[in-house]
Amino acid sequence: MLLPILLLLTMGAVDRTSAHLCIISPVQRGSINIQQAGDSSCFRHQSPCGGQPAEDPKVSLIGGKTTFIKFQQNFNHYEVGYPGYMDIALSTSPDATTFSTLVVIGDRYEHAQWNQQNYTIPVVIPNIKCSHCVLRMRYVSNKPGEEIFYQCSDVTILKQNMPTLTTSDLSDQLNFPTGLERLNKFLVRSNRDSNSVRDSTQLYGFSWDILQTSGSDLISVDTNTGEITKKSYEPFYFNMGIGVMYGTPSPMAQSYKFLMDQIACHSRKIPYIFLLEHRNGNITATPNKILWIDLEAKVIAGEYEIKQPISGHFIALSPYQQSNFLSLVLEEDTEKKGSYNLTFSTLDYMGNYQKELTVTIGSQFINYLWATPDLTKQLYYVVMGDENSARDLKASILTYNITKKALVTSMPLDVSNYTISSVQVYEKTGKLLAVSPGLFGQEMPAWSLVEVDPTTGNISFVMDIAPQVFSLSTMEELSSTWTKRMALFITCFELQAIPLTS
Repeated sequence: MLLPILLLLTMGAVDRTSAHLCIISPVQRGSINIQQAGDSSCFRHQSPCGGQPAEDPKVSLIGGKTTFIKFQQNFNHYEVGYPGYMDIALSTSPDATTFSTLVVIGDRYEHAQWNQQNYTIPVVIPNIKCSHCVLRMRYVSNKPGEEIFYQCSDVTILKQNMPTLTTSDLSDQLNFPTGLERLNKFLVRSNRDSNSVRDSTQLYGFSWDILQTSGSDLISVDTNTGEITKKSYEPFYFNMGIGVMYGTPSPMAQSYKFLMDQIACHSRKIPYIFLLEHRNGNITATPNKILWIDLEAKVIAGEYEIKQPISGHFIALSPYQQSNFLSLVLEEDTEKKGSYNLTFSTLDYMGNYQKELTVTIGSQFINYLWATPDLTKQLYYVVMGDENSARDLKASILTYNITKKALVTSMPLDVSNYTISSVQVYEKTGKLLAVSPGLFGQEMPAWSLVEVDPTTGNISFVMDIAPQVFSLSTMEELSSTWTKRMALFITCFELQAIPLTS
């Protein structure tokens, strides 16, 4: 049978009661346990050092030299449309009242937020003499419902008799690469390959080498063959996400110019990809431009300021009309702290923003997972995760009537048998389909195609995709292959017929 669907597999709820940030070296104040998510030694919110008293320095650093700071992001709280960051700062007093920023590390979307990711970041230490300095690390996630995470390490700095950089010289420095691999990030645009016997879906996106400064290439990936083809004639210069680790910026680029992970869209009628861009402003500012790339000419075709002020931040763009897109904005309620509102809206390619309907979604289902339109029925489906359900992965689905500008239903999903984090409309029948690994935590899950009923929240089995029959070695081999070849994020799509055998 022909099944027109392309799905992104993500797992995306988090738990505020679990650990999120630990400094491994120089070792942090107090206790530390990085063996498992959820340890209280890494869950500290009190400024500036997580409520931990000063300790005698255990490590001596050499001024003017590069040292490697090792830490673990124990939970990933990436916020789509408003990515946060981690920073490392130095105080020359054990009282730790004044800090100078040494380096900023952009947050990245791990999809599986139950994620323990180790980082090693090179940092140039100021050439000063300091018998008791304090290295502070923060994780500012910008995630609704999440506070800032703090950790500190007590160190000694030995001054060298050599010219070197000062703390102020480093304060505006961006983050460093965290790996040596060639990274690929893909924006999705489906396309039928006329030279292929089978229907072909093309993934479009950008590829770069983080050790080079030659810019990024527009590429396509054939999902039938896995073939990667360079499409652009000239390189693109912009960051992908909040840091240099996600792209190759131009030497002339202004600070904090980057594109939004996970938010991109294409027009169904014209060959353009549209992206949101953070340009100018400080690191905590929200995106202020819409940028479009011509897929035929392979160049940036336009860049326009978003004209209306946005009090919250965009979390989604979806195909709608030729040059007008459905958009979602998430913002905290100004009258009720901790409660959030979701605004259904439109954004056109010239940056004109129009609010249509604002609904209160409260404090539970505030973790954006996915949005997909049914343009035949003029309905827009939005999946939101429960911020406090890291293991059960509870979620809800909202149905919005585009024509009437009204919320039709808001239903909790029944995830007792199947958990999901995305849905797609099968346009031939109007059914909502998703891919599910069953329940969270299974080592070798049996992946299934499931149907989601937005009126009842029921999730029902449709067919097996990957039954639980692989050996561990086979699974590890597959995992390694796809980690190297697949995208770190997939953002937008157009449904095409993909043949599947029943």
